[in-house]
Amino acid sequence: MGHSEQSKDESNPFTEAAAGKYFVGRDEQIEQFKRHLTGLRQNQPSHLYVAGVHGTGKTSFLQKLSSIASHQEFISLMFNLDPDVPDRDHLSTIMRAILVGLESKSHVQRSQHQFLQDWDSGKNSKLFYHPRTDKLESNIIRQDFELMIKIMAEKQIKGTALVHES
Repeated sequence: MGHSEQSKDESNPFTEAAAGKYFVGRDEQIEQFKRHLTGLRQNQPSHLYVAGVHGTGKTSFLQKLSSIASHQEFISLMFNLDPDVPDRDHLSTIMRAILVGLESKSHVQRSQHQFLQDWDSGKNSKLFYHPRTDKLESNIIRQDFELMIKIMAEKQIKGTALVHES
């Protein structure tokens, strides 16, 4: 590896590879996040808010939290919610991201990923109701999330850790 490649990958603390190698100074917050994961295992949902000025390592920290959740057999997702996008589309982004994570954890061949294929069929979905509608409806959202929870339980996935980055 040439010097420029090494500098690019290892000496820049803002790259994902370097963040894992040189990540320091957030032990208390990491322990708090692990407690949140323990609560999730006990059906106690919670949230953790990360804020700071530009360039202070928020994205690296969120990547670290996502990695911790993934290693503890949670579905861990990072996504960005555009403020110019309608709420229905935000919810669709989150729900689809859960299905992507679910299928990545299920260790089945790509051709057997029927949940994501069904979601992506939109109005022709046979399993999910949200892709078939044009508006937000609480009972439909609840039914689709309940189906996702049932699928996770069948696949022995402990839960989902959603990491929103803005």
